[in-house]
Amino acid sequence: MKQLNATPPNALPDGKPKRGRPSKPDALTGAERAKRFRDARRALPKSVTVTKNACDECVALRDEVRRLNHRLGEKEIQILADGITLKKSRATVLELRRELAKARQPANKRNATEVVFHDVVTSTPEPGRR
Repeated sequence: MKQLNATPPNALPDGKPKRGRPSKPDALTGAERAKRFRDARRALPKSVTVTKNACDECVALRDEVRRLNHRLGEKEIQILADGITLKKSRATVLELRRELAKARQPANKRNATEVVFHDVVTSTPEPGRR
């Protein structure tokens, strides 16, 4: 049978029980937990970064990439220059075609386009308006 006046194991000195979850009998203190944590971190392998010098093949590849980029830049400049020349050539061809079309027109049509007619239109006021 249960004793009625027995003090619980988590009781304070004045006899009142402690608040919250009862502690386990094998619970660790804060210092013990910290020591275990430090020991576990020391046991982990340490990572080491090693920087190696570039190999001869890598240097050769970098030089090749640099040379190819330079050639590509030269080709792009050449293409741009050719494009500008092509645009100028097209404009010249269009201008020559227009002149040729004018030259092929009969003489009377060429003169008719140059004649300007001046018509004088007189208007009468509408009835009811001054």
